[in-house]
Amino acid sequence: MFSDLKLTVLTEPQTKSRNNLILILKIVIVFISLWVIYRQVIVKDSFKESLNEYRILLTERHTWFILSALLLMMVFNWLIEAVKWQLLMSKIQKVSLGVSVSAIFSGITVSFFTPNRIGEYAGRVLHLDAPARIKAVLATLVGSMNQLLITIIAGVLALLISLKSSLADMRFAYSIICGISIVALTGIVVFYFNVSQFYSFLHRIKYLKRFDKYTEVFTFYHRKELSTITWLSALRYLVFTTQYVLLLYLLGVDIDLLTAYRLIFLIFLVMAIVPTFAIAELSIRGSVALYFMSPLSSESTGIVAASFSLWFINLVLPAIIGAFTLFFIKLSKKES
Repeated sequence: MFSDLKLTVLTEPQTKSRNNLILILKIVIVFISLWVIYRQVIVKDSFKESLNEYRILLTERHTWFILSALLLMMVFNWLIEAVKWQLLMSKIQKVSLGVSVSAIFSGITVSFFTPNRIGEYAGRVLHLDAPARIKAVLATLVGSMNQLLITIIAGVLALLISLKSSLADMRFAYSIICGISIVALTGIVVFYFNVSQFYSFLHRIKYLKRFDKYTEVFTFYHRKELSTITWLSALRYLVFTTQYVLLLYLLGVDIDLLTAYRLIFLIFLVMAIVPTFAIAELSIRGSVALYFMSPLSSESTGIVAASFSLWFINLVLPAIIGAFTLFFIKLSKKES
């Protein structure tokens, strides 16, 4: 009895100190996140130039309508991703939609400062119980690869359409390119929808057998689940490409609708291939957008402003929100 009392007396102050330390750590993370966002975004010339573009536009009623639609589409975009992640996690740990949304925004914040947004995985899975986190990283990878699959398919189709006119006098070469592209895309799709076989492959490797309890995650998802995830990824892709089109229209970039979508598909394809940091992504995206769109429009300022606006709405604003959802992260299995 007395030993139990002694243990309680010793552990309660320790628990309180630990919780206070975790709270301080979270406050520091939030402060650093907001400071870096400010230094890397708000004080940059691209931000000021985009503001100058909007000063006149904001006097017009339709501008406010479009901006409101863009913000709603941003929320819808990440809500779709939250539903997708909730579905992926259902095989590992049941999470509510609210927890999933918090995890998504936290992931955006952490990914903001890591190459190719790999920090997104850590930002998300820290909302889960500790034993589930490694499996959750692999499950999140399944979802990310699915979104990349949609980007590659749309981008390659846009590339083939673009090459058709360029290679009008080289039909044989164009046919070869089309054939190779179709075979490659088919192979990627078949591999993805048989991702469960990846576990069998890893299991055959002697030094990886010790990780079977984690890599078995790949067997959790079959064609039915993967098809649902694919439809959600395609819907997300449609949402943020349409946001881009609306921004081009708003900022006076005169490119017809179908061409705009085709060029945007190409831009996202290039951005998916080029390794980068989220904080450096703006300059690269602006350069890629100018490369594809400037031959069709003289509104170079509008093209760059549209790229910045999409980046700001879909990444910077969610990253700011995510800085505060970090408070909901559980740094251990049980956090009292």
